[in-house]
Amino acid sequence: MNEISTSELGERWCTVAVAKQLLGLDFEDSHLAGMTKTWCVRYLGIDPFRQREGLWIDRHAAETFLLQESLTSWRNAAIYLGMSEDDLHKTVDRLAARDMYNMIEVSKNEQLVHKREAELLFQHFLGLRNRAFSDHSKMCDRLHSAICQEFNFKFEPIYCATSLALEEESPEFATRFDSLNGTPVGNRYQLWLNTNKPTNLIPDVCSLKTYVGASPLPALMRGDKPKKALVDRLKKALVDRSKAATA
Repeated sequence: MNEISTSELGERWCTVAVAKQLLGLDFEDSHLAGMTKTWCVRYLGIDPFRQREGLWIDRHAAETFLLQESLTSWRNAAIYLGMSEDDLHKTVDRLAARDMYNMIEVSKNEQLVHKREAELLFQHFLGLRNRAFSDHSKMCDRLHSAICQEFNFKFEPIYCATSLALEEESPEFATRFDSLNGTPVGNRYQLWLNTNKPTNLIPDVCSLKTYVGASPLPALMRGDKPKKALVDRLKKALVDRSKAATA
């Protein structure tokens, strides 16, 4: 993925290429663009698209559409479950063959999935239907085990880049992609960026690993500054890893 600057994130309008990296959706698809425009015109009273040396999109409007309709992309649904988009497709296809229906796919557009149904994918496995998990990583771990056991295929879990850099014994599963560079980030090590988004929308985030390596430091939401001890620990881990790689 390409790097996106904090100034780009701070703008309401962006290219459809930037929107694709952030949202995992191709708004050059005429059908998805039509769905988005119809909703935004009806409920927000605005056209979310402009031609400006290529197609641009009002990201705030597009994200409002997705939020209100509880929709997301396959890619972003997959990262929340700590897996790749291909592995989510494979899992859903196996479940659909077993249960005779596809529980998360949006019939109106193949790029979209129902966000809530995707997040509760574990409920389609008998041993997990009534389970309560103490944290997100435990949910991902049990879901991955259930998929492997029931469908007999394995996949590479996607972990938080900061958690891996810290070489934690049990790395944290990713939940999102870093808005600045697209690396996986988990709940524990994500920082909320101050990019002037409306408060009803999910904040843009960066990982602690991205933050400590940035110059200048990106502006964060008030109260979201990381603890110095953790920053120092991560910096040391990154230096040690760099030395080991060049030894």
